[in-house]
Amino acid sequence: DAVEQGCDAVFLDLHGAMVVADRTDDGEGALLEKIRAIAPRVPIAASLDLHANLTERMVRNCDVIAGYKTYPHVDQYEAGQRAGGILLRALKGEVKPVMAWGNRPLLAQTLRENTGERPMKDFVDAARAAEKQGLLAATAFGGFQQADIHDAGISVVTVADGDRAKAQQACEAILDVAWRQKEDF
Repeated sequence: DAVEQGCDAVFLDLHGAMVVADRTDDGEGALLEKIRAIAPRVPIAASLDLHANLTERMVRNCDVIAGYKTYPHVDQYEAGQRAGGILLRALKGEVKPVMAWGNRPLLAQTLRENTGERPMKDFVDAARAAEKQGLLAATAFGGFQQADIHDAGISVVTVADGDRAKAQQACEAILDVAWRQKEDF
């Protein structure tokens, strides 16, 4: 209702693995799609939990996505600051965020998603390295396999400044880090 009244931007702090048992496997995707339908030209950003089951529907209806890089989660503020900061810079015309998203058929066991230990540490470190190399944001999601949906599992979203090819190349490289260690997950 608030979006329908008019706004300059939408920024949401979501989990990313909401399943509504008899309605949708993608609660956040449905929410973002409704917001996009109400405000098709309003930029939308979201921060997500490291355990998000990122979907094409979520990505298609957002302009910026950034997620936590720690489990246990101690960087919620930083993830929100990153997503919100990119959104504000876009509103000022300083950047033109473009995203790339991908996944691999891999369900990481939750206990193997501790970001202080391999293999998850390597996966997240690859996302951090991509940011240091100039991406606006890069997130390696461990996913939430207990959701038991088609899109459960590891995924990556990258945000570049106007260069979709750069975002896609980084996304694939980060996913490859996890795939090479699939047995360890």
